Amino acid sequence: MVKENSGFCSRFFSALANKSRVRILQELSVKSMSVNELASKVGIERTLVSHYLTLLSKAELVTYKKEGINRIYRANEEIVPHVFFLMQ
Repeated sequence: MVKENSGFCSRFFSALANKSRVRILQELSVKSMSVNELASKVGIERTLVSHYLTLLSKAELVTYKKEGINRIYRANEEIVPHVFFLMQ
């Protein structure tokens, strides 16, 4: 149990340790977007956005749904508002 929680905590805090990932999370808390939309909005390469979304997903900070061949990402509404509240 402790080992499982420590793994989650490590992924969670590591995901928030990067300004670009936090910016992606902020954008997704306003609107659901695809990787391409996020890359354009945040101003970083699509491949890096995709990598960051994988990390944010493993930390349970974002979720996605498939629409055709695209994944549409959004912030986890159960967790992210609390994260931003604590970051103020």
